[in-house]
Amino acid sequence: MAKISGIYRFVRAEGIPGLLRQNRVSTDALNALNRWKAKGNERSYVVTEGEDDARVLVAQLTWDDNETDAASVQLDSLCEEHGVARTTIA
Repeated sequence: MAKISGIYRFVRAEGIPGLLRQNRVSTDALNALNRWKAKGNERSYVVTEGEDDARVLVAQLTWDDNETDAASVQLDSLCEEHGVARTTIA
């Protein structure tokens, strides 16, 4: 099976979802990523920057190309739940 990969930057979400969070951005982003990874057998991520930083986390995500909503729907929903926002780097 073919894989899709992307590099994403996670920061604190603006507005109420982000303001109510007490964890560091990296903690909340990792929580979202771990839940995302658990939802699919072929999903993985590697943190490339900021695991200990309070303001940003960068990770490379990989998932099966059959999972058309893995990043666009599922990851966005989990990010919102954890008060982080993601932007695509590559």
